[in-house]
Amino acid sequence: MAKFINFQRKTDTIRDMVKLKVKNLHWITEEETERDLCAHGFVILKIGNRIVSDKETGEWAVNVAAFNLLKTVLANYDGDDTTQLIPCCGHDFILWDKTDEIVFFGCNNGIDWKIAHRDKKIIHIFDDNTEIETEIKEWAEKIADFSDEVMAFYQHSKDKVPHDHDKKAFERFMQDWKNLRFSISELAGK
Repeated sequence: MAKFINFQRKTDTIRDMVKLKVKNLHWITEEETERDLCAHGFVILKIGNRIVSDKETGEWAVNVAAFNLLKTVLANYDGDDTTQLIPCCGHDFILWDKTDEIVFFGCNNGIDWKIAHRDKKIIHIFDDNTEIETEIKEWAEKIADFSDEVMAFYQHSKDKVPHDHDKKAFERFMQDWKNLRFSISELAGK
């Protein structure tokens, strides 16, 4: 019996490698929330024993974080010159002509690390060369839940009215976000 309990605890430990939540979802300004395109809040992220983000690290652009993290379920991430996985802000949504992809430009503040896919696992590679391995299914589940919570915030808020220069890119961002979320449904089991 004791061996079974020990085995079960090991399984639970392996299974619960990722803790991801969003707290204090809000718009930067309450006066013109229909013009504010970026939802902000605290990202509470712990991978293994590593606290990646918590209330002490500050508030982040959680819509851009959800979008960026969804992409990591499907592909490697080697770092990006324009934004971080969890950025402080995403001032500009740009539909990049060369690649037909949405690109975010913001400030230099944010949380970033590399992500690699290996043997149905996600390898998180941090700046100090620490590597933490997680199951792709668990990563997908946590990212899906995070994304769903942020998307629900948009759906329960005033309709967004982007400025003319942001309109096309923002509409594409929202559609790509929904498509990315749908594309991980099977992996996430949701």
